[in-house]
Formats: sequence, structure tokens, C-alpha cells
Amino acid sequence: MPDDRADFVATELNNTEKWHTHGHGISIHVLRKDLKLLINDFSDDKKFDGIIRRYYNLLDDYMLRRGSKCVVHTDGLYQPFKQEIL
Repeated sequence: MPDDRADFVATELNNTEKWHTHGHGISIHVLRKDLKLLINDFSDDKKFDGIIRRYYNLLDDYMLRRGSKCVVHTDGLYQPFKQEIL
């Protein structure tokens, strides 16, 4: 059952005719309403919001310095996808 749900969400998000969002975000409201996703909004918790934003800014700066536009960061692994920045 979870695989069916994941396939549904992936298929819906891949529908470029519906979303027209290549390179743009989709709002939390739309994801909740249209895809029925259960999303924790970290901006509701000021302490957690600040921690996430500081991490994002640090990672964004590091990616810029390394010339990466995309990265996978898990505990003990930082895997940049090297791309030329135009």
C-alpha cells in the first residue's frame, strides 16, 4: 500500500502539464491539498525554524563554493552532484 501511494505522488509530481514548476517550488498548501501529503511545517516552531534555516544557509553557501547545484547530505555523507554554474 505505501508503494502505491509513493507511485501516485511521484506520478503526480512528474506531471509537468499540471504543475508548470520546473525549477520552482510547490507550496506546502498545494502539496497538502492536491496530494494529501502530511507535512510538518517547521516554521510553526521558532527554535526549529531557526535551526533549519541556519543549516540551509550554511549548506547553500557550501554548495555555491563547491560549484554544486544539488547535494545529498546524510549522517556522515556529503555527496555533491558537480555541475557547472552558469
